[in-house]
Amino acid sequence: MTRATVDFGIDLGTTNSAIAAANAGRIEILKNNDNQDITPSAVQITSTGAIIVGRKAYEHHRSHSEGDVYLGVKRQLGKEHQRFPFAAAGVEKSPEELSSEILKSLKSDAESWIGESIDAAVITVPAAFELAQCEATQRAAKLAGITQAPLLQEPIAAGLAYGYEQELETGYFIVYDLGGGTFDATLLQVRDGHLAIVDHDGHNFLGSRDWDRRLAGLISSRLEALGYEFEQLNDPKGSHTRRRLEALAEEEKIRLSRVDQVDVLFDGSIKDATGRQIEESISITRAEYEQLIADDIERTIALTEKMIQRTGLEVANIATIIPVGGPTLTPLLRESIAKRIAIPMETRIDPMTVVARGAAQFAAGVPLEDSSGSAAADIDAIGINLSYPRVTDDEEATIGGRFEGELDSGTVVEIRRADGAWASGRIPVEDGTFIFTVAIAPGQVNTFELSLYGASGSRISISTDRFAITHGLTAADPPLSRPISVLALDASDSESIITMLDKGTALPAVKEYTFKTVRELLPGAAGEALRIEFLEGTDKRAHVGTLTIDSDQVGRSLPVDTPVDVKISVDKSRTIVASAYIPLADLTIEDVLQKKYRPEIDLETVSADLEQGLDRARELAEGHESDLAQLEKDASEVEQNVQAALGGDRDAADRADSALAEFAASVKRLEAETEGSRLAEHLKSERDAAREVVQDVGDVDSKVKLAELESETDRALTSGDIQRMKVVATELDELYWDVVMAQPSFWVDEFIQRAEAVQSGSKSAAASSLLQLGRQALDQGDIGTLKRVYFDLEAFVDDGVTESTNVPKHIDIRR
Repeated sequence: MTRATVDFGIDLGTTNSAIAAANAGRIEILKNNDNQDITPSAVQITSTGAIIVGRKAYEHHRSHSEGDVYLGVKRQLGKEHQRFPFAAAGVEKSPEELSSEILKSLKSDAESWIGESIDAAVITVPAAFELAQCEATQRAAKLAGITQAPLLQEPIAAGLAYGYEQELETGYFIVYDLGGGTFDATLLQVRDGHLAIVDHDGHNFLGSRDWDRRLAGLISSRLEALGYEFEQLNDPKGSHTRRRLEALAEEEKIRLSRVDQVDVLFDGSIKDATGRQIEESISITRAEYEQLIADDIERTIALTEKMIQRTGLEVANIATIIPVGGPTLTPLLRESIAKRIAIPMETRIDPMTVVARGAAQFAAGVPLEDSSGSAAADIDAIGINLSYPRVTDDEEATIGGRFEGELDSGTVVEIRRADGAWASGRIPVEDGTFIFTVAIAPGQVNTFELSLYGASGSRISISTDRFAITHGLTAADPPLSRPISVLALDASDSESIITMLDKGTALPAVKEYTFKTVRELLPGAAGEALRIEFLEGTDKRAHVGTLTIDSDQVGRSLPVDTPVDVKISVDKSRTIVASAYIPLADLTIEDVLQKKYRPEIDLETVSADLEQGLDRARELAEGHESDLAQLEKDASEVEQNVQAALGGDRDAADRADSALAEFAASVKRLEAETEGSRLAEHLKSERDAAREVVQDVGDVDSKVKLAELESETDRALTSGDIQRMKVVATELDELYWDVVMAQPSFWVDEFIQRAEAVQSGSKSAAASSLLQLGRQALDQGDIGTLKRVYFDLEAFVDDGVTESTNVPKHIDIRR
């Protein structure tokens, strides 16, 4: 059949994938060659080079583990150096190459099912996906032969499917999307047939694959209790067995959603670290499994609650929760949502296919790109420009058309709905144009056929003879999931991050910002004259792309502070185009920022940052023992993931980095919570030190100043004013040192210490002369000269010599 719109939607999932189509006015899931609605996202390459995708590959994985089959590659999309080696075939594949094989399989099976070629499809991505992951998804689509592949956020797709199958009135609902690798909570609003995202929260490394891993850990611990031995988590030699256990755990996890207890049977095909065949039966109860996943479920609920709180909405204002993804069938999850959030859950839509259905509905409103140069194109056909709504919630729609070129008087046009239930009759074409209202069948993708007839009644060929209008919700522009920033440098090469587009900005979006150069740009010099780094978020590791201006492009010398106008535009699929214009040189550089990749995770840095953060948490923990216990638990999770990464777990480095970021945020929150009490103790300490020295050796002025500051201290402590406590503590510190440094004995002691340091480290004649002058001043009691010598000797203190000095660095001690 000839299609006017994309019509096909693909849910490319971490664990399972699906494809749906808008056909004959309906949305339908296209089954694979196994006659199943979903296809496991598993890819196998055999020793002969044959590529197997789906159920057979997954079953092979269960018995043979990695090295021949890989699952869950979606989590690795966007990683430039990640490779998956297939030992039997002797080849390596990137995450996007493996994703393309899954897309090829879906595409091929669907083509067999419907009997036509699929060259365009809407592909869904998690709302929390990074730009690099989105770009890698589109590269995978192109490798699969999908030349037009607009991206759609999964919660929008789920919302569209829900709205398509249920007649929605104005109101709010939540898409709760928990898959194999990611979690998204999205609050959507329906108003006058329009679907809009109100707010979103989520986590890129939270999903049921982590549950498989934990359940596998429980199973292995039970086996260890029976005398079996397993390699340490950081030992790559144990990766084969661990993955076999995870595959087994996935099957038992599904069974535990239906029964209260499972018996995990080992038939000897799996061996322990000593080579001993495992032949046992291990019982796991649902309660034991739920203990393993309870924290993750709590995290998803907390993210959902936080999102609702941000909006200011009451729970009673939200009509329903739409579950998306197989893990949402977990009994504990559904019970917890019902108890904690108390919003009814929609159960009439299959959570495994709802995203693909919504993607197909959206695709029915996306026009196919013009395939210019097609051999089948009629070069004599009259061109036509059509104007009509791609999606509407009304049962009528206005169509306007303008034909290109001259038409004879008496030419008419006719519109027929493809289901044969409605026709317009013949409509006169006046001055090459027509306008008419068509009838829309509710709850369908309405395909219309357009015919043009001359005055004699003969049919005239036209360039576009079909169009489609979907009856359903229209989707608002998707929001940007992370801010887009520029890494800027000043003249001293100090870095600052300037946000150009904020998180939540509706796409497509365009933003301009004027920067100034920090050094002179010279034509003809070697290398780059100007380099503009774009970031996703506010972490300089999150590199999006670089716009460079080479020196040979600069036609004239450009002074410091030359304006550079930077412009970025982001489309709905989150593709970025950036440009820079230098008015003084009348030079424009424009490029699509491609080859965006996620930063590599340095495990040594993760471990070092974790240790530093844990030390800080323990410093802050007095009186906050429960917080420290939770932080130590979180730190243990980070370290376990570090060890798992060393042992060959491909996802573990990302999990460690993500968990470390959450751990660091928790430490910062603890710092903020304890800042008041810490400042109060610091202020009291500064007051006691100042009081002691003023009472011992202070003059009248210092005693008056102390009395004033003691009153200020009492007021600051009573009010809990953090800023005031900081100011008073600084003033008390200054008073202390003013009194101390007014004492001749202080400078005598300081000179003696510095003289010893210089004498042991410097043989300079100038240093010797200064030392002699200082000793004379010491004998004569000349404190002024002694102070000057003390400062002049600083230049002769050897870097390798430790100098014990009490002079505070933050006070102007030369006054």
